[in-house]
Amino acid sequence: MAAPNLNKPYVYDLLGRLNVSFGRVNRNLAELENTGAFSPKTMKTIGSLSRALQADANHHLLEALQEIETRELGEIQQSPQHKKIPLINSKRAT
Repeated sequence: MAAPNLNKPYVYDLLGRLNVSFGRVNRNLAELENTGAFSPKTMKTIGSLSRALQADANHHLLEALQEIETRELGEIQQSPQHKKIPLINSKRAT
C-alpha cells in the first residue's frame, strides 16, 4: 500500500533516473563488448540479462503506480466536491 503522502512527481522522477541508469549500463556493456577484451557471447548474455531486469523492474514498479493512480481516480470520482470525471476509453488497437 502506498504512503498516504506519496510524492508522486518525485517517484516518477526516480523511475526516470532508474531507466537512464539502465541505459548507461547497457551502453557501457556494449562499449565493453566493442573492446574485444571479453567473449561476445558472454557480453550478449549480460546485456540481455540487464535489459530483462530493466523490463521486469519497469513492469512491477509501473504496475504498482497504476494501482495507486486508479485508486486515486476512484476516490476523486466518488468525492462530492468534484464533478464526475469520465474515464478515458482505454480500448487498444488490435
